[in-house]
Amino acid sequence: MEKIKTMEEAMHNPDLDEVVQVDNELKTFVVDYVGKELKPETGTVTVEMVIDVLASHFPELVFAIAEENFIRGYQQAVNDLPDPAYDAIVGRENGAGGAPPSTPQPIEYVRADGTKGVAHPADPAPYESIQSKASKK
Repeated sequence: MEKIKTMEEAMHNPDLDEVVQVDNELKTFVVDYVGKELKPETGTVTVEMVIDVLASHFPELVFAIAEENFIRGYQQAVNDLPDPAYDAIVGRENGAGGAPPSTPQPIEYVRADGTKGVAHPADPAPYESIQSKASKK
């Protein structure tokens, strides 16, 4: 039987606890810097420690990465929504397996108080992603 996790345990990312393996010059510099900054008792530097130091000393970088990740996740969620018009054309019910719309479609929803609303998804971002910029280098 699987142990029931607390919310804190369920939300914890185990990748943050990984010790950073130094295998290039940049990682060596970063691990040395973080080690001098935090002085960990174990003498090892984890991914979470690196993120904490970067967030405090280079917040623009961490913010840009987090923003890109948020936008990509939100866009993927919108793309994963079924398209009722497409489903009607191909005869599918309840959006099962519907293709994402070619243009963002308004989404009807019902608020907690019972009133209805319509969300109009934004067009795809008109900027180049951090990842695509990095892949060009």
